[in-house]
Amino acid sequence: MPIKARLTTFDTTMIVVSLVIGIGIFRTPAMVASASAKPVLFFAAWVLGGAISFLGALTFAEIGSRFNKPGAYYKIVAENYHSSLAFMLNWTSVLIVNGAGAAAVAMIGAEYLNPIILPIVFILFLLSISVNVFLTQTRQALFGIIVFISGFPLFLVMRKASRKKTAPE
Repeated sequence: MPIKARLTTFDTTMIVVSLVIGIGIFRTPAMVASASAKPVLFFAAWVLGGAISFLGALTFAEIGSRFNKPGAYYKIVAENYHSSLAFMLNWTSVLIVNGAGAAAVAMIGAEYLNPIILPIVFILFLLSISVNVFLTQTRQALFGIIVFISGFPLFLVMRKASRKKTAPE
């Protein structure tokens, strides 16, 4: 039975989540450890952060189970407070929270990939320059051939015309 190459929504979600966790897990502990004075504070910060994240996940799971529709968070804020506040919260989430998270992941990922990708980009840059120089020389030669081919018949016509005697002898 042949294996079909396909990715489901769940597969792609797990890939993105693992990339974000994998990128952040190597950077964040070092920053937290350097900022904490004692190892107990370091581990306490991680336990507290994990507990807060877990409570936030449970909150959004409850919202999703009670309002089983897309945009449940917006609808709860709009119904209980005001639609303009829900609008501002959504735009803040889209522009600031998601944007800052994506920028942080991109910066950390770029730091990890820079030693690998930079030499490849440099090699491709040199290759493109050499191809461009070669093509420029080829274009110049091709242009010379085209000028010769198009100008040679004109030269023959002018030569023949110059040999004709127009004045009587």
